[in-house]
Amino acid sequence: GLLAANVLVVNNYRDADDDRSVGKRTTVVIFGRKAMGWVYLASGITAMAIMVPVWMKLPVYTVTIPLFYLFIHIRVWRRMTNSQGSAINPLLGKTAVNLLLFSLLLTTAFTLYK
Repeated sequence: GLLAANVLVVNNYRDADDDRSVGKRTTVVIFGRKAMGWVYLASGITAMAIMVPVWMKLPVYTVTIPLFYLFIHIRVWRRMTNSQGSAINPLLGKTAVNLLLFSLLLTTAFTLYK
């Protein structure tokens, strides 16, 4: 859920100026870009931390999955916090793709383990 919520964070992050100008009260408008940038980063890290008990039951090599996810998550976060407006559009897609990729890798790890 935290990873999926990040899609909304990026969307609201991108639209913050327009939303503010029309009186829309999104989380990014209320708390600011800087705070929601940290929320984006923390959501990805927290999601991986919550999964630690799951990874401990899988073979050790599967730890590369959350590490890989964290690597790409941090890269998107850095780009997002250094961009504005339409420059964030590709990052919205990357966040969704990262979620899909993590889901597929997790499913594959469980499938191969059984």
